[in-house]
Amino acid sequence: MRRAPLAAATLEAMGYTDVRVLDGGVNRWTSDGYPNEWGVNVPSKDFGERMQVEHSIPELHPEELQARVQQGEKIVILDSRTPQEHRRSCIPGARSAPGGELVLRLSSLVPEPDATVVVHCAGRTRSIIGARILQRLGYSKVYDLKNGTMGWNMAGLELEEGSNRLELPAPTPEGLQQAEAFAAQIAQEDGVQYLAIDALNALIARSDRENVYLIDVRTEEEYARGHIPGFQWSPGGQVV
Repeated sequence: MRRAPLAAATLEAMGYTDVRVLDGGVNRWTSDGYPNEWGVNVPSKDFGERMQVEHSIPELHPEELQARVQQGEKIVILDSRTPQEHRRSCIPGARSAPGGELVLRLSSLVPEPDATVVVHCAGRTRSIIGARILQRLGYSKVYDLKNGTMGWNMAGLELEEGSNRLELPAPTPEGLQQAEAFAAQIAQEDGVQYLAIDALNALIARSDRENVYLIDVRTEEEYARGHIPGFQWSPGGQVV
């Protein structure tokens, strides 16, 4: 119990004005019957698990994916992690498709809307999010790979190392139109707000005295070619 008051006092000394301490801490929370979460990267994993359950995103076990591929079924396997992770090791035959680039380049990555698509990551959070994006785009045969490369290893299957399937296809005119329409739809459905340039400049001007987080979600190459001053690079698929 001592750590919480000390942390609160520190935050108040830093200028935070609405700081509170949970009465009784996590022990009181638990004894009153409220649920706990535990582990590493809990907020993002909790978000992914809720998305998986709420939207009924189907998943394939590694052994099932392996069997279907060996039987000759045509399956598109997309790796939603970073290119660096993909090169290190991936599910055999997977193509690098970082999560933040899926919508923009999907018509080139998966040209057939009725294709069977499996999205994988290292565990499951990023693949769940990627699969949900495909669902919202209207793809019907989409799966996330249960436990990703970790689950593949645990099933006694070999990962592919040193993949060179890293280059992202350029967006097609049709794909770009589809991506823009989808982005507008998501913005409307989820209440995403747009910021005018003048308002952004005003935020940047106040960032020395307010908490303002400026994140550029494009690819590393795009960021290196030029970005708005003050923005930090964090590729879209990694933000969550």
